Amino acid sequence: MLRQFMASLALALCFSVAASATAIAACGNSPGPGVNWSGCSKSAKFLTNMNLTAARFDGANLSRTNLQGSNLSMGQFVKSDLTNTILVAANLTGADLQKAFGVRTYFRKATLQGASLNKAELTRPDFEAANLTGATMHGAQMARANFAGANLTDLQAQFANLSRAVFAGATLTGANFEGAYLYRARLEDADMTGVTNLTAGQLVETCGNGNTLLPDGLPRPSRWPCTDE
Repeated sequence: MLRQFMASLALALCFSVAASATAIAACGNSPGPGVNWSGCSKSAKFLTNMNLTAARFDGANLSRTNLQGSNLSMGQFVKSDLTNTILVAANLTGADLQKAFGVRTYFRKATLQGASLNKAELTRPDFEAANLTGATMHGAQMARANFAGANLTDLQAQFANLSRAVFAGATLTGANFEGAYLYRARLEDADMTGVTNLTAGQLVETCGNGNTLLPDGLPRPSRWPCTDE
């Protein structure tokens, strides 16, 4: 029995070592559609204009990596580090960025239609002129986000932290701001008429100007325009 046990243990160890080797080897795989770099360190890489459709980056370190113009549609970025990651003009249609985190992630002119950013923690992300039609940000931390000129049609941002976010020139038709934290959100020159579940209590915490358009029935706060503290 002891000999049989030892043989089984040795076999199990062989499988474990083989599995570990396979996992390590995956991090060395060449970039391409469906590549699995989950948990890998891919910091400061130059991966522009590549086809990375349905690639997996769950838990990966992508800080300072340049993915400008790459096709990342249906990609998986759950809990990935996106600090200073460049995703300018990238295709992130249907991508899963739940619980992704980082500071100053660059999404300018990126396509994020139907993407999930639920519970993402991205400080100062730049979404200028990005397309977030139908994207979700439930409970996301997006303090100081730049949404200037972005398409936020049907964005679901329930209970998201959008404090000090900039919305000038953004398209907000059907955007859902239920319970969103909008302290000092910059609504100057923003058309908010199509926003749903926006309350007077939320609005009074924001900053706007004479060009800010509000949904019917919501009074304009008397303290607009406000100044930075």
